[in-house]
Amino acid sequence: MKKVAYWTSYRMRIVAASFLMFMSLYMMRTNISVAIVCMVNHTALEEQGLEENSSDVILAPECGRNITVEQQDGEFLWDKTTQSLVLSSFFWGYIVTQIPGGIMAKRLGPRWTFVGFMYVKVRAEPHDHAMQARLARMRSISLCASSAIPTGVAFACYQGLLSTWAPPNERSRMVSYGVAGTHIGNVITLPLGGILCAYVSWDSIFYILGGVGCISCLLWFITVYDSPQEHPRISETERAFIQQSLAGQVHKREKMHTTIPWFDILTSPLVWLMVYTSATYTWGLYTLMTNLPTFMYEVLKYDMAANGFLSALPYVSVFVAQYIAGTLADVMITHEYLSRTWVRKTWTAIALLGSSSFLVAASHVSCERAWLAVLLVTVGNVSSGFCYGGIGVAHADVAPRFSAILVGIFNTAGSASGIVAPYIIGVLTPNHSAAEWQTVFYVNFAIQVSGAILFGAFFSSDLLPWAAVKSDDDDDDDTAPAPTHMSSALVMQSIFPQKCYDNNLSQNGRKQDTESTPEGDRL
Repeated sequence: MKKVAYWTSYRMRIVAASFLMFMSLYMMRTNISVAIVCMVNHTALEEQGLEENSSDVILAPECGRNITVEQQDGEFLWDKTTQSLVLSSFFWGYIVTQIPGGIMAKRLGPRWTFVGFMYVKVRAEPHDHAMQARLARMRSISLCASSAIPTGVAFACYQGLLSTWAPPNERSRMVSYGVAGTHIGNVITLPLGGILCAYVSWDSIFYILGGVGCISCLLWFITVYDSPQEHPRISETERAFIQQSLAGQVHKREKMHTTIPWFDILTSPLVWLMVYTSATYTWGLYTLMTNLPTFMYEVLKYDMAANGFLSALPYVSVFVAQYIAGTLADVMITHEYLSRTWVRKTWTAIALLGSSSFLVAASHVSCERAWLAVLLVTVGNVSSGFCYGGIGVAHADVAPRFSAILVGIFNTAGSASGIVAPYIIGVLTPNHSAAEWQTVFYVNFAIQVSGAILFGAFFSSDLLPWAAVKSDDDDDDDTAPAPTHMSSALVMQSIFPQKCYDNNLSQNGRKQDTESTPEGDRL
């Protein structure tokens, strides 16, 4: 089997296109968080008693500094409750689309599923945000919830795509490289959104970032196909290398096989182990990313939003860590320094134990040394990036054919923890004291340690029996020419049972052609 160099391969282009897609997707996810600052008329709310009075300078003499707050006024009288509903409504749409997105990616293919949802989002979102916000606040809330649908579908589609594109020894880096675009999207949107708010208008944020989404959507559609077998421009050498490396794990044209073993998935102890471990990781992620600015502000008297470098540092550190962790995991597996199972266990332990431990340490830092707390949190972020050599890719080892389905299940559980975690933190910090925040981080530490212990004790990367390719169900993989578009036959096959579809093929004379395919040409 002749290997094709990764950095000059077509699968690298797949990852690059996916990186840009995730980047633009998260730019459009973060836009409302930035725009709402200059959409709301804070002065009018203060005059009506709907918002606490906030001066431009908040005194913090015990820390040896003051916090300067720059406040902009917009056109909407949205109180804190409405603002919270607008910002949290993202999770409403995000959580309900995870499993349906995985099913659609499995049946219709990741390419058309992702692009279809993304196209609707980038075409409708700029106009809708600008108009619906002015018509009624509930329309804006419902729009934010619906705009989360492409994000909910994205991760399942990408994992489903890599199930047919990523050789086993390149899975870690291909997952981590593509998903890393989410962090760069956040890094770009935070300063760019502030500039557009201050010098243009709040609705320009949606129009400009929507335009970026249109471009990345087009590039992704041109570059990406559901499998190497269908791609019209990949070299035969690389196609053969990928297919041979995945022999016995996936079909060459996986979306032709739409049966999902729900009973086996839902009764598998290993699947539920990964669900729990993934949820513990997500709990820590949301604790860190959504509450870090609040912790820094309330305990350390440090406004991260006022410092562009500090506000971007958590995202940049995770971005760098993902690249290092994904590459290092594949190197360890390729050169057999560690087995695949032990790499997944070790990387997961680093992600869970490292990030939670450094958060606990940061909670004990006094406000006079806020820089040390920022350093500890950054190191914790670096540790969390190791999940993309561990739990973040473990599902592709045990059931690559059903990666999209498993990721949908994992992210549903993770989204639930993302909804519950802020509420628990609010209950634990009624007085916003340092001791209360220490309790928050100790709870997070206990949750993540439990995930690391259970995963380390019971996980195995061996292919699950119900996920393997069976010789008797790999019948029609290589016979039809590689499609370059979504044909009506593929749509029919994704909707109707396989038996009915086969009868339809037989009537058109195609079934007879497939029966002549030699056995040796199958995966």
